[in-house]
Amino acid sequence: PILDPSGKEEQIITNFEYQAIHLNNTETAFFSISSNSWSNFLGRKSKLTDGNKQINKNIKNIGLIITEEYIEGLNFKIPQIIVENSIEALKTLAVTIRENYKNPIIAITGSMGKSSTRLMVAQALKNYKVLENRANSNTRSAVLLQMCKLASNPDFAIFEVSLNALNNRGNFSLILKPDIAIVTGIGSAHLSTIGSEVDIANFKSRIFYGLKDSGIAIINQGTMHSDILIVNAQKATDNIMTYDLEQNKGTIEIVGYSIKKGYADIKLKVKEENINYELSSLSLGMIENSIAVVLCLMNLKVDLSSCLNHLKEFKSFKKVLEIKEVESQNNTITLIDDTHNASLPAMINAIEAFNSQCKYFSGNKIIAIGKISDLGAQSKEIHKKLIKYIEESKADYVLCLDDETRVIVNNTKNKNITWYNAPDLLLKDLLYMANKDSLILLKSSVTDTQFPKIAQKLPIELKKFNTDLSENDYPTGKKFNQYAYLKISNKTDQIVETYNAENSSTISGIASVLYYIYAKGKNIENKNVQLKKWATNKGRYIEGASFSVNDVINAMSDSPHPSLIYQLSDLLFDKEKDRLKVINEFVHNYNLSKSAVVNLTGRYRKKERQSFTVYDLYNLYIKHKDILLSNDHKFVFGDQYKHGIINKGDYTLIYTSDIS
Repeated sequence: PILDPSGKEEQIITNFEYQAIHLNNTETAFFSISSNSWSNFLGRKSKLTDGNKQINKNIKNIGLIITEEYIEGLNFKIPQIIVENSIEALKTLAVTIRENYKNPIIAITGSMGKSSTRLMVAQALKNYKVLENRANSNTRSAVLLQMCKLASNPDFAIFEVSLNALNNRGNFSLILKPDIAIVTGIGSAHLSTIGSEVDIANFKSRIFYGLKDSGIAIINQGTMHSDILIVNAQKATDNIMTYDLEQNKGTIEIVGYSIKKGYADIKLKVKEENINYELSSLSLGMIENSIAVVLCLMNLKVDLSSCLNHLKEFKSFKKVLEIKEVESQNNTITLIDDTHNASLPAMINAIEAFNSQCKYFSGNKIIAIGKISDLGAQSKEIHKKLIKYIEESKADYVLCLDDETRVIVNNTKNKNITWYNAPDLLLKDLLYMANKDSLILLKSSVTDTQFPKIAQKLPIELKKFNTDLSENDYPTGKKFNQYAYLKISNKTDQIVETYNAENSSTISGIASVLYYIYAKGKNIENKNVQLKKWATNKGRYIEGASFSVNDVINAMSDSPHPSLIYQLSDLLFDKEKDRLKVINEFVHNYNLSKSAVVNLTGRYRKKERQSFTVYDLYNLYIKHKDILLSNDHKFVFGDQYKHGIINKGDYTLIYTSDIS
């Protein structure tokens, strides 16, 4: 039934929403979807609030409400249609409106590039009335809602369709019935929930099954498993168009392309027709996507040249190879922010885009990356595939965050590459390294990683920062080993004097300190042990050399050799997971810097960035001063740079990075 229709029977509805925040005119109807209906549809609890609870009692700028339960107490009467299930009503209306819509529908999917391709098509058709996804809403419910929006009768409708709308819960291409279906590429996204790239290709191919009899399939023949895409497309249509940027084969001939500073110049040929255009992007992936756009436009009744001319002003989503010039207090730094999301092809594409721009910049060229998320058990092997591209990149420095990228760092050769376990330390180093006319690529997934926060903070921090990295051998220079100290009253344990404590930093860790404290708390038999074969063995510290357990433990307080640190760790822990458990407990319980302990010995290694402060030592001192000062009233550790705790009588001195 319809309630409260009085005086509004002739109200025209051209738009539909199921989130009240988007309601802004009387031509819009609101699907009020209950929490139960969302749960049944999604198979889980929805993040969206129950539809009736979204409606403000004072709302009036709305044409219709479609709800499962009448909304009482509205201050302005709004027509309400009462239905049994709002999502079923949404689907029924979506199918009905689609059947009455006669203009072209373009559907786009792919593991990567689908959003950019959709935005590019919309930009090319900017002189027409175009319906497209809001942001990157591309799931089943978003497809249904957008199908309802066809009531506005746009000249063209572009549907970006995710795997969610093509999977076993329902292939929505069958009700969308696109005129043109594009698959931009197959990659290794979703492998935490889908078995293989072959499975992904088969799922993505479902977009072709809804094509009309005269429908056109456009396929990136250069992507993995394009043969699967083509075979599946042939089941639905004879009209298949392909493109391949790398092999230059398919429906369209790629005469040539070149990437300039900030844009690309592209030359194509179809039959005897030359097609030239500029694209405001520096990415091979974007060039590839633009070829799909050309094939799409060729099948629409539009002026191809005029439409392609609009690509000069094309803009993808923010953080999709977004170029940002940042003015610091000393320099101009250029950032390429590509933290919108990541797959293996997208990561490779970003590195190649960075390479294309390096020749235009005279300062440090830096790649900073986080992990590719959602890879499941294949994560390690997929990340290893980046090694070749990192090694061949034009970067002076490569900085990596997240456990998953450690395999890249450990296996990359002939490249200045460093792994971080803390985003704040990576950010700090970037600030020092960003010198005059630097170019920095920022690339990662957007979920399950802290890396996007680096990309968010870096422009802000650069504007306030005024120090360049002058040392050639990053990060061993003095800026990363700033001498600092605290003087602690031996009567009160309070800090009575500081020097440079706010800048205290190191390039080594405090593993030996933690092992010492832990060992002193255990009752270990004082027997003789033979030094095992450690990577750091040399001179006196050779395999088979004999030491007592007490000698090994006490050596930690007197500039210990790394082989003795290895040996103590081996005495204390049966398994690596046991060592990590103890270390993590120390870091948590004493509020230590996250990067205070990165490798087993705490020594400086170029590929593993460590850093701790005088305050980290102070936190340990307050709880364990009797242990730390039990050996000649001092505890000193470190190699080239010394750090320590020394009882001076009236006060105790805690210091870091003393080179004397």
